[in-house]
This record gives sequence, C-alpha cells and structure tokens, in this order.
Amino acid sequence: MNIMKQITLLIMAALIIFAGCSEKGHEDHSSHEQHTTKKAEKKKTAQIYENGRIVQFEETAPTINLTNQDGKIVTNEDLKGKVVLFNFIYTNCKESCPIMTHKFMDIEKEMQSEIKKGLRLISITMDPERDTPEVLKKHAASINANPEYWSFLTGEKSEVDKVLKGFRFFYEKNEDGSFGHTNAIVMLDRKGVWKYNFSVLTVPVDILVERVRKEF
Repeated sequence: MNIMKQITLLIMAALIIFAGCSEKGHEDHSSHEQHTTKKAEKKKTAQIYENGRIVQFEETAPTINLTNQDGKIVTNEDLKGKVVLFNFIYTNCKESCPIMTHKFMDIEKEMQSEIKKGLRLISITMDPERDTPEVLKKHAASINANPEYWSFLTGEKSEVDKVLKGFRFFYEKNEDGSFGHTNAIVMLDRKGVWKYNFSVLTVPVDILVERVRKEF
C-alpha cells in the first residue's frame, strides 16, 4: 500500500512539474510574440509601386563619410538641404554601370533648373580598392561630369561597405574582378530621409524626374 502511495505521489509531482513547464513555455512564447509585434510596429515597411520598379521608403540615410574625386571628405552634413540622387558603379564595369551613368547624364540634362536649386548627383564606387579619387576624377572627366553637382565617392573598403549595405545595395565581387550587383538610383530628400529607390533598368527617366521634381 505504501508503495502504491509513493507511486501516486511521484506521478502527481511529475504532472505538477510538467504543467509548470508548459505554462512557462506559453508565457515565454507570448512574451516573444509581443516583443516581435512591437519590433515590427517600429520598423516602417517600404511601399512598392509600379510592379517593383519604384520603392518608397521613409528612413534615415546611412552614415556617409567618404572621399570625392577631388580628395575632399563628403558627409551627411554636406548634403543637408539638398535633394540627392545616388547610384552605385565601378569604373571597370562594362555592362550595366554605363547604363546607370547615362541615366544620370539624362537626368542632368533634364533637371538643370533643379540642379540650380540644390539637386546633387552622387556615384559611389563598389570597388574602392581600384577606384581611387584619381581614377574617379579621370572617369568623371571622361563623361564631362560637372564636379559642382556630380560627385564620385570612394574610401576605405569598410566605410564603402557600410554605406552600400546601409542602402541595402547587393553586390558581390567575382573571381575575375567584376561585380554582380543590383541596379538602383536612390533618392534622399532635403531632410536626409531616404525616400525612393528607382530601378535603373526599368524606370524611364521622365517618371524618375517627375518624382524628383515634387521635392522642389
């Protein structure tokens, strides 16, 4: 009889411990869900327009501390009060980078009045090891880019990586020295807010210009 009582007590104790663990697990799961929900509420979701060719953001731009083709440091502070368009290139690129550069050249022609009001064009290299300020200056001269409003930025690889990753720009160096990468033009408004991503290969210049002109 004593043995039966002991067995019964052991079973009851096991059930109580199991119930306690289950309840704690439920509480932990609930707490995790609440934390995840709060985190999701803080993160602003990008809005996608025109089949993904234009993406609208409302995010602070990543920290920029890079060197232009004249050897001068360019930071976020230097861009305050200006509408800024960024693209991401490397000078040895023979495929999509020239298309991105020509898009900027078309924008330059279309938006001279906006340039006078504070529109700036910035091309950031994804290949800082080869694209030194001297190399970028020669490249800028080869396409007649006006340094008053079109800058080409480079810097330490770690700093360039931070900026490109901050803009969620995908790029990967191949064994032959070329890069696989996405193609985008990024727009910051006068407050330094990251406002749009435009797909370089699919968004016509006139649509991009129309969006940018709304900032003036």
